[in-house]
Amino acid sequence: MYSSAQLIKYISNVHCYMQIRQSIQQNIRINILLQSNYCQKGETQKRTAEEATLEKGPFGLLTITMNHNTQAFLELRNNRKHLGRVKAFDRHMNMILENLTEMWIEISKETKGKSPCYKQRKIQNQYKIIFYYIPKMFLRGDSVIYTLRNLK
Repeated sequence: MYSSAQLIKYISNVHCYMQIRQSIQQNIRINILLQSNYCQKGETQKRTAEEATLEKGPFGLLTITMNHNTQAFLELRNNRKHLGRVKAFDRHMNMILENLTEMWIEISKETKGKSPCYKQRKIQNQYKIIFYYIPKMFLRGDSVIYTLRNLK
């Protein structure tokens, strides 16, 4: 038999689980739910403090692009660039992106190993910029070098 305190704690945990499940299904901002203690006492104070750090801190750019539904430009470690809309992110800078265009440069086999200034006229035609469209993507945060906001 459960005590009344245990039952109340169990019911509040179930209620918290249902709130999180509903918010994910409705595409409500996942990042604030995951970072805040949503179902504990003083939730409004904690949420406002965390929202303030999200807007002013290093994640401010991602918060702005997510709220205004503008594009973000991301440079990654593997020398690839991404241009897309941020739908959600977390404190590790893992992101869910939509309408993403991935860009990278391929070098033809003839120019590998040669210095970039070697006969510049011939080499210019041997670089290819490749664009690849991805409708939805989960991006791991450890590969992100920097982010920019697309002002268009």
